[in-house]
Amino acid sequence: MVDKVYARPVVPLLIAFMTGITAGLHAPGLDGWAYALAAAGAAGIGVGLFRNRSVRVLPIIVLLFLGYLVIQPWAAPDFPAGHVMRYLHSAPLQITGTIDNQPVRYSHRVRFTLSPESIGAEPAGPARGRIVVSVWGDCPMLSSGDRLCFAGTIREFRNFNNPGRFDYRRYMHFNNIWGAVHVQAKDLRVTDGPAPSGRIDIKIARNKISRFIDTTAEGEPAGVLKALIIGERGQISDELTEAFNRAGVSHLLAISGLHVGIVAAAAFAFFQWLLQWIRPLLWRAWTRKGAALLTLIPVIIYGLLAGMSPSTQRAVIMVSVFLLTFLLETDHDLINTL
Repeated sequence: MVDKVYARPVVPLLIAFMTGITAGLHAPGLDGWAYALAAAGAAGIGVGLFRNRSVRVLPIIVLLFLGYLVIQPWAAPDFPAGHVMRYLHSAPLQITGTIDNQPVRYSHRVRFTLSPESIGAEPAGPARGRIVVSVWGDCPMLSSGDRLCFAGTIREFRNFNNPGRFDYRRYMHFNNIWGAVHVQAKDLRVTDGPAPSGRIDIKIARNKISRFIDTTAEGEPAGVLKALIIGERGQISDELTEAFNRAGVSHLLAISGLHVGIVAAAAFAFFQWLLQWIRPLLWRAWTRKGAALLTLIPVIIYGLLAGMSPSTQRAVIMVSVFLLTFLLETDHDLINTL
């Protein structure tokens, strides 16, 4: 069936998907047409496969409009009640929420991302979106997962109007961060109430690992361990960062293919050794296939613990694709793999 589509299907599909994303970014708001055309293309593919006919163009059409649709939540967002954007530039409001990332300390302030649970005395439903909080003054020690309460004004991000400038506002929106709040440390209160169930389970695990590292190491070693294990670089000093840059190994501090590859190789070797003791799997030549499937579990868990930055996401996807090829038992195509 692949020969009836293209020799290398991923390349035109990828180009169609990217084209759809670009079109959705510059001409948003046509969701209805995109849904209808994507559904029609998918139906045409189903009919073509059922009748054993070629569906050469239809997958391109489907991927084109799927690409258009995936960018719409950011290109043309529909803000529900309780969303952060509905409170921009209002009077100071009472905000309760949970810290999303490990706070970064600067000389006179602490900065972190907060997922609000409620905004205002009588919020219109659960709060949506995230905000950046800058705490000025003598801020207490804060960690990812801490629950805070404070009063502040949510302000919109601003861009400089220089030609060819970096679009900081859009960059923050793409990260689901919609506003910024400045608050004095004396007005900040750390509460003991639990965060919503299941909301930050992975962040709680990251926080426990971070605190365990703090109890076993100090100073720069602790900062390097956090960067290598959970992707937190806030404790690495500018001097050490510059030393890594001068040595040409600064990429070691950003969790990517090297780190995920080490986890995958170690897990695959362990699972393959373990499964070879199960005779039914050995007789059916399923030890490598089983090891590949089981290796996906620690790889994905490690990616989540590392924060799933873009470089981590890319590495997890590439390693997962490579592991799944053990199940296909077909010759690989270098262009499609790339």
